[in-house]
Amino acid sequence: MERNDLLLIAALRKDARKKSSKIAKELHMPVTSVHENIAKNRGYLKKYTALLNFDKLGYFIRANLAFAVAPEDKDRLMQFLQKQDCVNSLYKINAGFDFLVEVVFQTLDELEAFIEVIEKNHIIYGKQVHHILKEIVREKFMSNSILV
Repeated sequence: MERNDLLLIAALRKDARKKSSKIAKELHMPVTSVHENIAKNRGYLKKYTALLNFDKLGYFIRANLAFAVAPEDKDRLMQFLQKQDCVNSLYKINAGFDFLVEVVFQTLDELEAFIEVIEKNHIIYGKQVHHILKEIVREKFMSNSILV
């Protein structure tokens, strides 16, 4: 990947809503080059999305849940989790656990009820619950053009 491609990715990571003309000016390249580089690098860009302020939306409970699941139940749990609106992110992990799930709720009772449903309907060998108390940094990797 060329340096201009990395600089463009850093600019988009910092603010994907920024106009192409402003990005072009900051990167000292023609607007047409910005458009061409975006088109060329579409494979690196999964999607453009908004990062939400969950607290302002009334969702005060966020947690990362790690589950160790019986081998015969992994696919079924994964399918269940993928369908849940409260799941913000879902990862397959290692180190004694199978899934890491970031969930978002309005109340602690909703979180506890969600975990209870999982434990009741799936073969769970291990569980860890990590409440997110404060977001410090989010989606920062490759956003600093100085480092690319």
